[in-house]
Amino acid sequence: MSVMWPSGAATAVDKARLLFADVAALNSWRNDDPIDGLFDIAFWGRDADVLADRMVSAPASVDGEFTWADLTLDELRARYGELESLRAEGLRFAVDVRPHDDHFRVLGQMRGSATESGLIDVGGARMTGWFTSWGDGAFPVFRDVAADGTLLRVRVQFGAPLMSK
Repeated sequence: MSVMWPSGAATAVDKARLLFADVAALNSWRNDDPIDGLFDIAFWGRDADVLADRMVSAPASVDGEFTWADLTLDELRARYGELESLRAEGLRFAVDVRPHDDHFRVLGQMRGSATESGLIDVGGARMTGWFTSWGDGAFPVFRDVAADGTLLRVRVQFGAPLMSK
Protein backbone atom coordinates (compact mmCIF):
# COMPACT_ATOMS: atom_id res chain seq x y z
CA MET A 1 0.00 0.00 0.00
CA SER A 2 1.26 3.48 -0.82
CA VAL A 3 0.06 6.62 0.94
CA MET A 4 1.24 10.20 0.96
CA TRP A 5 3.22 10.77 4.17
CA PRO A 6 2.00 12.74 6.02
CA SER A 7 -1.09 13.70 4.07
CA GLY A 8 -0.08 16.34 1.54
CA ALA A 9 3.65 15.97 2.31
CA ALA A 10 6.18 17.27 -0.15
CA THR A 11 9.91 17.64 -0.21
CA ALA A 12 11.74 20.64 -1.59
CA VAL A 13 14.56 20.17 -4.06
CA ASP A 14 17.09 23.00 -4.27
CA LYS A 15 19.99 23.12 -6.74
CA ALA A 16 18.91 19.66 -7.97
CA ARG A 17 19.88 18.16 -4.58
CA LEU A 18 17.83 16.19 -2.10
CA LEU A 19 18.77 15.10 1.42
CA PHE A 20 16.90 12.75 3.75
CA ALA A 21 17.92 13.29 7.35
CA ASP A 22 16.81 12.71 10.91
CA VAL A 23 15.42 16.02 12.17
CA ALA A 24 17.06 15.72 15.60
CA ALA A 25 20.43 14.85 14.06
CA LEU A 26 20.33 18.01 11.94
CA ASN A 27 21.24 19.88 15.13
CA SER A 28 24.71 18.36 14.69
CA TRP A 29 24.96 19.25 10.99
CA ARG A 30 28.03 21.41 10.28
CA ASN A 31 27.51 23.85 7.43
CA ASP A 32 30.19 26.36 6.40
CA ASP A 33 32.25 25.23 9.42
CA PRO A 34 34.98 22.85 8.22
CA ILE A 35 35.33 19.72 10.32
CA ASP A 36 39.08 19.54 9.65
CA GLY A 37 39.65 23.31 9.36
CA LEU A 38 40.32 23.03 5.63
CA PHE A 39 38.73 24.37 2.45
CA ASP A 40 38.75 23.77 -1.29
CA ILE A 41 38.26 26.57 -3.80
CA ALA A 42 37.34 26.03 -7.43
CA PHE A 43 36.91 28.26 -10.46
CA TRP A 44 35.57 27.65 -13.95
CA GLY A 45 33.86 29.48 -16.77
CA ARG A 46 34.51 31.53 -19.90
CA ASP A 47 37.94 32.87 -18.91
CA ALA A 48 39.08 30.07 -16.59
CA ASP A 49 41.93 28.98 -18.87
CA VAL A 50 43.15 32.58 -19.26
CA LEU A 51 42.89 33.03 -15.51
CA ALA A 52 44.89 29.88 -14.83
CA ASP A 53 47.64 31.05 -17.22
CA ARG A 54 47.91 34.37 -15.36
CA MET A 55 48.09 32.87 -11.86
CA VAL A 56 51.33 32.07 -10.08
CA SER A 57 50.37 28.48 -9.24
CA ALA A 58 47.06 27.52 -10.74
CA PRO A 59 45.81 23.98 -10.17
CA ALA A 60 45.30 21.54 -13.02
CA SER A 61 41.92 21.51 -14.75
CA VAL A 62 39.56 18.55 -14.43
CA ASP A 63 36.61 18.81 -16.83
CA GLY A 64 37.10 22.60 -17.09
CA GLU A 65 37.17 23.17 -13.33
CA PHE A 66 40.33 24.29 -11.56
CA THR A 67 40.44 23.33 -7.86
CA TRP A 68 42.86 23.95 -5.02
CA ALA A 69 42.25 21.37 -2.29
CA ASP A 70 42.93 21.23 1.44
CA LEU A 71 43.69 24.91 2.02
CA THR A 72 43.96 26.56 5.43
CA LEU A 73 41.85 29.65 6.00
CA ASP A 74 44.86 31.90 5.33
CA GLU A 75 45.64 30.04 2.09
CA LEU A 76 41.98 30.29 1.06
CA ARG A 77 41.96 34.05 1.65
CA ALA A 78 45.13 34.49 -0.42
CA ARG A 79 43.78 32.43 -3.35
CA TYR A 80 40.39 34.13 -3.22
CA GLY A 81 42.05 37.55 -3.15
CA GLU A 82 44.13 36.66 -6.19
CA LEU A 83 41.02 35.49 -8.05
CA GLU A 84 39.08 38.64 -7.17
CA SER A 85 41.95 40.91 -8.28
CA LEU A 86 41.90 39.22 -11.68
CA ARG A 87 38.10 39.45 -11.83
CA ALA A 88 38.51 43.20 -11.33
CA GLU A 89 40.50 43.22 -14.60
CA GLY A 90 37.40 41.99 -16.42
CA LEU A 91 37.98 38.24 -16.55
CA ARG A 92 34.73 36.27 -16.30
CA PHE A 93 34.54 33.08 -14.24
CA ALA A 94 32.66 31.47 -11.38
CA VAL A 95 34.20 30.71 -7.97
CA ASP A 96 33.06 28.20 -5.36
CA VAL A 97 34.48 28.06 -1.83
CA ARG A 98 33.99 24.59 -0.38
CA PRO A 99 34.54 24.24 3.37
CA HIS A 100 35.14 20.64 4.48
CA ASP A 101 31.76 20.51 6.26
CA ASP A 102 28.96 17.94 6.21
CA HIS A 103 27.57 19.37 2.97
CA PHE A 104 31.03 18.96 1.38
CA ARG A 105 31.25 15.36 2.64
CA VAL A 106 27.94 14.25 1.16
CA LEU A 107 28.46 16.21 -2.08
CA GLY A 108 31.86 14.57 -2.55
CA GLN A 109 30.22 11.16 -2.37
CA MET A 110 27.41 12.26 -4.68
CA ARG A 111 29.84 13.62 -7.29
CA GLY A 112 31.92 10.43 -7.19
CA SER A 113 29.05 7.93 -7.29
CA ALA A 114 27.59 6.26 -10.38
CA THR A 115 24.17 6.66 -8.70
CA GLU A 116 24.87 10.33 -7.83
CA SER A 117 24.12 9.56 -4.19
CA GLY A 118 25.93 9.79 -0.89
CA LEU A 119 25.58 8.48 2.66
CA ILE A 120 27.08 10.11 5.77
CA ASP A 121 26.67 9.84 9.53
CA VAL A 122 25.84 13.03 11.41
CA GLY A 123 24.75 13.30 15.03
CA GLY A 124 24.40 9.53 15.40
CA ALA A 125 22.09 9.20 12.39
CA ARG A 126 22.64 8.21 8.80
CA MET A 127 21.76 10.83 6.16
CA THR A 128 21.52 10.29 2.44
CA GLY A 129 21.67 12.77 -0.41
CA TRP A 130 21.10 12.60 -4.17
CA PHE A 131 21.32 14.71 -7.27
CA THR A 132 18.13 14.76 -9.29
CA SER A 133 17.57 15.42 -12.96
CA TRP A 134 14.21 17.10 -12.35
CA GLY A 135 15.45 20.48 -11.23
CA ASP A 136 14.16 22.50 -8.33
CA GLY A 137 10.65 22.33 -6.94
CA ALA A 138 8.40 20.61 -4.42
CA PHE A 139 7.61 16.95 -5.02
CA PRO A 140 5.16 14.59 -3.26
CA VAL A 141 6.51 12.11 -0.70
CA PHE A 142 4.94 8.70 -0.19
CA ARG A 143 5.45 5.92 2.31
CA ASP A 144 5.00 2.35 1.19
CA VAL A 145 3.80 0.09 4.00
CA ALA A 146 3.20 -3.62 4.43
CA ALA A 147 -0.25 -4.98 5.30
CA ASP A 148 0.70 -4.82 9.01
CA GLY A 149 1.66 -1.12 8.73
CA THR A 150 5.44 -1.69 8.75
CA LEU A 151 7.27 0.97 6.76
CA LEU A 152 8.85 -0.58 3.66
CA ARG A 153 10.26 2.52 1.94
CA VAL A 154 9.93 6.26 1.49
CA ARG A 155 9.49 7.43 -2.09
CA VAL A 156 9.62 10.82 -3.80
CA GLN A 157 7.65 11.14 -7.03
CA PHE A 158 9.76 13.41 -9.22
CA GLY A 159 7.55 13.08 -12.28
CA ALA A 160 4.70 14.97 -10.58
CA PRO A 161 5.92 18.27 -9.14
CA LEU A 162 3.54 20.02 -6.79
CA MET A 163 5.24 23.24 -7.82
CA SER A 164 8.43 23.80 -9.69
CA LYS A 165 10.53 26.77 -10.67
